[in-house]
Amino acid sequence: MCRIIGIIATISFINVIILISIVLFKISEDFFSDQEFTDPLPDHIWGAQTRKNTNDTSVKQIRITVSDDILQILKTRLRLEASSPRLVPPLEGTKFQFGFNPFVLNHFLEHWINKYHWKDREEILNRFPQYKMELSGIEIHFQLIKNTRSPEYRITKPLLLIHGFPSSFVEFQSLIPFLAEPQDLFLNFDLVIPSLPGFGFSEAPSKPGLGSAEVAQLLWKLMQQLEYKTFYAHGSDWGSVIVSQMAIMYPESVQAIHSTMCGSLHPKSLLRMAFESLVPAITGGRIETEILSNLWNVTLRETGFYHIQATKPDTIGIALGNSPSGLAAYILEKMFVWTSLKNLEEDEDLLDIFPVNDLLDNIMVYWVTNSMTTAMRIHAQSFQGNHSFSRIPVKVPTACLVPSNEPLFRAQTRQVKEDKYHNLTQYNELRSLGRFLGFEKPEELSNDILRFRYKMISINYTPDWTNLKLIFVTEEWDLVMWRSQRLVKEEPKTSNFPFSKSSKDSLCIWCRFNWVILQGLSETNSKVMTHRAK
Repeated sequence: MCRIIGIIATISFINVIILISIVLFKISEDFFSDQEFTDPLPDHIWGAQTRKNTNDTSVKQIRITVSDDILQILKTRLRLEASSPRLVPPLEGTKFQFGFNPFVLNHFLEHWINKYHWKDREEILNRFPQYKMELSGIEIHFQLIKNTRSPEYRITKPLLLIHGFPSSFVEFQSLIPFLAEPQDLFLNFDLVIPSLPGFGFSEAPSKPGLGSAEVAQLLWKLMQQLEYKTFYAHGSDWGSVIVSQMAIMYPESVQAIHSTMCGSLHPKSLLRMAFESLVPAITGGRIETEILSNLWNVTLRETGFYHIQATKPDTIGIALGNSPSGLAAYILEKMFVWTSLKNLEEDEDLLDIFPVNDLLDNIMVYWVTNSMTTAMRIHAQSFQGNHSFSRIPVKVPTACLVPSNEPLFRAQTRQVKEDKYHNLTQYNELRSLGRFLGFEKPEELSNDILRFRYKMISINYTPDWTNLKLIFVTEEWDLVMWRSQRLVKEEPKTSNFPFSKSSKDSLCIWCRFNWVILQGLSETNSKVMTHRAK
């Protein structure tokens, strides 16, 4: 009898376990499954109620200009703060562990006061056209670069470049020559470089609720008003978040995205990372294991600012808006540490990493527009928003450029990122570089964007076969490139894309292991010669 009771109890226990397993499986299946974007954002008017809504979406060309009075007041403030005994020295033996080093700040302020001239920098910023357009009740500042050489290129495509925090449109100024007028005459871009709402010369919203998703909606409207119905988009920092959300909401317009901060907050990604940290062998490498093991400490140390800006940005904004040296320290600390965490404890000179005048241009944009408070609000508006995109995948072709010194999302392997980016077409890593590539290494960034664009040609472009001379195929980039006979015979200059001229009638593309040369193409035959590169 006892044996029968024991058997029944065992069967009952097994049934309970099975039932619990089924319930947990169904819960986890729902929790870890992808979602679809089914709730389009409503249109809002973000301007003040007292402002007349003109619905005027005309493009107005402007020039960046700052009055002498504002510049003189700034210089007076800088001199007072640089000579003030209130600047507290760092603790003995420390570098940047407790924040931006005051000794380094003094060196920077000296350059700002004595060697930096805003009026000269204005001329540099105004080399490329500046515009404003009213969208949803606020004026958005942007650059639109349509270069005069576009007819020489076989393909010209629009490219939207979106910055993050504490950056600005200044970050992309060094990319413009590489992308608008690359040496290779096959393709170039029409560049659209906006300032995010509340950043720099873009008007800030007067009403709450303008988070990253709403910014994506605004910038999509900008591209539509400029009559770019389809386009490519690149984003860094917040720009990476915005282009991902834009690709989710408007996949018919966003043909592909390029990002320097691809990251996945999908529940299955977080579970995968937790599992990888417990079983480090599956990460496949010592570097990834080391990064994962330090991720928690890095996250706690380097996201303190985010908690402040996601909850009470206006409080710290009062201080930063009234002290140019405080503003500089706050911005520079982020740029210095996010370029490499090693800078926390080393004597690396900030001015050796970035062009100092570019850094000052960026700081000046925040200062002369008094936009630090309104820029920081993007954290609060996005954090407190009603839209969750973490479980909605990006399905358009995506390129992830991963700087090895980026402090947070570098810990995610390609497999983790693919939980979010289902069409991860290109994945490259850059060693010893940080988050702000537009400032640090603009040529490296532009090369990766061009490489991705060539890859997209092999997928999307249907060539005109008239006078076609060559087809080039590389194993490394999986691209197909078409060139007219006229372009092939031109003598190329130095290029930021790895082409090499072998003769007037043939062109070699360097790939990792092979030279692949296809010559004498006709409708009926072609000769193919392949040899191993030494």
